[in-house]
Amino acid sequence: MPYSERQNLVWWVRYLIILVFVGFILGLSFTFSDPKTPSWVSPFITILVLFFLLIFINFRTLEIKVDGRFLEFGFGIFRKKIALSDIIFCEESKVTFGKYGGIGIRWGFGGTICYNTRFGKGVRIKIKDKRKDYVLTSDNPQALCQAIKTG
Repeated sequence: MPYSERQNLVWWVRYLIILVFVGFILGLSFTFSDPKTPSWVSPFITILVLFFLLIFINFRTLEIKVDGRFLEFGFGIFRKKIALSDIIFCEESKVTFGKYGGIGIRWGFGGTICYNTRFGKGVRIKIKDKRKDYVLTSDNPQALCQAIKTG
């Protein structure tokens, strides 16, 4: 049973990132117009803007796919592909700020690695021969676990 899900960042995080970009661009424009600014400041701010832009582009969407043989999930270039035969169990889990301290790829208390775009519903996946479990946010945790179990 194929399963596919795409999750975008929550709206307030996107707006916060846009505000940061506006601040960087304003700061960059002021450094060009002020003759007293050291020569290294403008290239430094430009590099910061490009770095944060690449991070935003990479982490804006979490994709989860079950294709019959594999579970694949991740953000942009940071992806995991796990054979369904290596998954010991899948269960519903709650993703909270207290456990993970943010969004993205996060290391949590209790030996988990979380891939999340928001807080709330998710699944916890235990992999054979791995010390850490994975937690994924999901719009439909029951359907995701069912797709993993039935392959």
